[in-house]
Amino acid sequence: MIVEHPEQFGLDFRIGEDYTCGKRPLRVLELGAGTGLVGLTATKVLVASSAERDFRTTVVATDFYPSVLDNLRANIDRNFPGDLGDGTVTITSHFLDWSKLPTMSSVPELLSEPFDVVFGADIVYEADHAAWIKKCLERLLHHPCTSVACSSVAIFHLVIPLRPTHLLEAGSIETTFRWTSDIPRGDHPELAILSRETILCEAYRDRDAKRDRDVVEYLYYRIGWSQ
Repeated sequence: MIVEHPEQFGLDFRIGEDYTCGKRPLRVLELGAGTGLVGLTATKVLVASSAERDFRTTVVATDFYPSVLDNLRANIDRNFPGDLGDGTVTITSHFLDWSKLPTMSSVPELLSEPFDVVFGADIVYEADHAAWIKKCLERLLHHPCTSVACSSVAIFHLVIPLRPTHLLEAGSIETTFRWTSDIPRGDHPELAILSRETILCEAYRDRDAKRDRDVVEYLYYRIGWSQ
């Protein structure tokens, strides 16, 4: 999805180019990055696009577990050995504790500026996760621009699988975030669900013979500030 339609995920360099106040760099964050697949893919898309446009982007892939972070750093080095071209696009890994970030008096420098695009793939598997993520986003997701000339919208792209064993956790998304249509106009902006899409993917237990095919259902949420 990201490779085929980067513009749908805010990776088309619109931020700072035509629509924002000032020409600031695009900032992309991945929560619960794990192996870093999403962040690495986004970075490759951005590197390919940067050849045509002179614009800077910072990608930060985060996780909590030290061993996961070690593997994440290795994957970044393996996919991007040395310098990324002229430095127009950079990617780095960073530790992030969702439960503590909202109450920290100061945050690490890499996380001190808000992000325009945030990704989360299969990151809600405990009852507290949705609430922690919301609190983090309140601090990390770029707030709505007040300028009439600025039409950029910061979005959190969340994809979760619907597993029979984690239906309660999956349901916590819609109990934690209100739908934007349920928030009266004029209220103080809050993080809300802008859209939800069901995605069906085929999965095979036997990769070689392609037998025992399963269909895995995912929910794709776009979450941002209410207007």
